[in-house]
Amino acid sequence: MTPAEVRSQLRSARAQMERVCTLLESPSPATLDSCGAVMERVIGELDAGRRWMAQSGETGVAEARRLRSVVQRARSLLDLAANYHFRWRRILAGKSGGYTYRGAPAPLHSQARVSIQG
Repeated sequence: MTPAEVRSQLRSARAQMERVCTLLESPSPATLDSCGAVMERVIGELDAGRRWMAQSGETGVAEARRLRSVVQRARSLLDLAANYHFRWRRILAGKSGGYTYRGAPAPLHSQARVSIQG
């Protein structure tokens, strides 16, 4: 793989991850599923080209840094979503199961996920 091909692959991965970030800004269950598929594909592509990336030169390194920045943004968006849902689960647990003797919300017994659209 030539350095130009490596840079092109990195640019493509960054563009795909930027689309993922845009979708994660207003997520839905279907959006999250498609984001997961895109991220898996990007990981596979990057893993396949890993040994060639070292030979891509300074331009390739710069492109890899830009990609890392976008991946970190996607991670932040996913962390925010996880935190949001964690807090709602704690509220639900407190309202439906009461509290433990230490004052913490009782654990929810169901781990099932339900999504209802009306």
